[in-house]
Amino acid sequence: MNVYVLWFILLSLYFWYFTEIKLKHASLEYDGFSLAISFSFDLPYQRREEILETIHLNSHVMPVYVLLDGQVNRCGQLKKMIRVECQHILSQPSYFEMLQFASGLPSTFVVLSNADILFNKTIYFARQLATSKAYVISWSSSTGNEETMCKKCQRGLNCWPKSLLSIDSYIFRRESIQNISDDGFYELSTKKQFLMNRMAAEFSFIGALENQGIYFENACKYIKTKHRHKGHVLSGRHYREPILFSKYGMYNPNYPKREHRYQIIYDYPAKKEQFRLPLGI
Repeated sequence: MNVYVLWFILLSLYFWYFTEIKLKHASLEYDGFSLAISFSFDLPYQRREEILETIHLNSHVMPVYVLLDGQVNRCGQLKKMIRVECQHILSQPSYFEMLQFASGLPSTFVVLSNADILFNKTIYFARQLATSKAYVISWSSSTGNEETMCKKCQRGLNCWPKSLLSIDSYIFRRESIQNISDDGFYELSTKKQFLMNRMAAEFSFIGALENQGIYFENACKYIKTKHRHKGHVLSGRHYREPILFSKYGMYNPNYPKREHRYQIIYDYPAKKEQFRLPLGI
């Protein structure tokens, strides 16, 4: 056999072997997680571009599934821009609709998140998550690279472990959210299901799920995320609406002011006029 032909065969086998190893390794990390978010092309331009970039970056960490709202189905346009799976809905989805969407994804672990949260491979810490538990994630950094949140401090927005109040993401074993009812997912005053990005909606979401047997812990010390919000300071479309009062939320509806919270506890379960805030692990 010609020495050059032999050299070519050996070189081909070398690259095939290491490519196979690399692909298998990548699939072990990539497989098992899916990210569920909502998005709309109706957002202001700067904010829209910022979120589209975040979706693109997250698609390199895990598969991204988008519930796209708007009067016109623009899933085809989105899929041409970014490697995502897309489902159309006419109006902005409620928290319960997002949970239903996440429960149907084809993965062992589902991540339900605001669309402006950037993930990295620390998400795979959640592989140890038990079926009866779920993680909430408070963001660790924002526009810069420095981790300013989820640290020990006396006062602040995200002080670990007992004052982690900014919650943007949740991680579940998919099987644990298959039979969740809509109990607790309604605003008391309007009798309508509350939406994501509504002030205090995350606490109502947590309370509703804990009432149905899911125990939350905050894993921000191990799962690092970045809150990308250069577009504007207030990111939600519903930030002008009043505080949310719900059946299992943090705030007492008998006092229509934000400071009237129920007693914050950390032991499970919460009793009447108590709210269990997930403790940092």
